[in-house]
Order: sequence, then C-alpha cells, then structure tokens
Amino acid sequence: MNSKKKPKSLYVQKFRNDWLMDPLLKDWLTSVVNEAGEKLSKCLMCGTTLKNYYSTLKDHASASKHVRLIKEITSANQPKLPFKPANVSNIQQEEAGFALYIAVHSSINVYYVNYS
Repeated sequence: MNSKKKPKSLYVQKFRNDWLMDPLLKDWLTSVVNEAGEKLSKCLMCGTTLKNYYSTLKDHASASKHVRLIKEITSANQPKLPFKPANVSNIQQEEAGFALYIAVHSSINVYYVNYS
C-alpha cells in the first residue's frame, strides 16, 4: 500500500466586486489587473497590492501603516468653511419664484430677417 497522496490544490480567491461596497473597504480598495489578466486587490492609500482574501483585506485595514496614511490624508484636507444661509424675506422669495415662472413659461421667438 504505497499510495501517494496528492497535494491539496490551493484555493485561489477571486476579487469580488461586493468588497467595493463594504463599509470597511470601500474608501481605499480598488481592483487592478495583472499581466495574466487576473483581478487583484490594491490599496489606494498605501499603493500595496494585496491577496484576494477578505481576512487579508481586513487585516490590512487595521495595519499601522495604513491607519497612519489615512490619518495623514484626511487631516490634510482643507477645513470646511462655515456656511451661513442668507436671510431672504418672503417677498424676495416670491419675486424670485415669479421671475423664474416667467422665464420658464415664456416663449422667445427670434426671427431672422434677411433685408438683402
């Protein structure tokens, strides 16, 4: 009984587009195609190509380098300016609505007259 066991074939996970909608992954995950035509996972923040396993992607999301880069990028954004809505009176709103109504419902016909 000298039977040789075949080595287990390694399961290769394919990229799933559902991962692009996952709240944990959607902000930084994208797919790239390699030379063999296979879709691979890539981190937009780190530029790292990752294996197509959900556990690998979750681990990368909590990696110190990735977290540090996300903090740097989000803190570099320009702060929002406070917006204060202008106080518009009721009469001004009605006048603007009336002007808009006239502009939308009036017909402006332009005729070309050739005088030569």
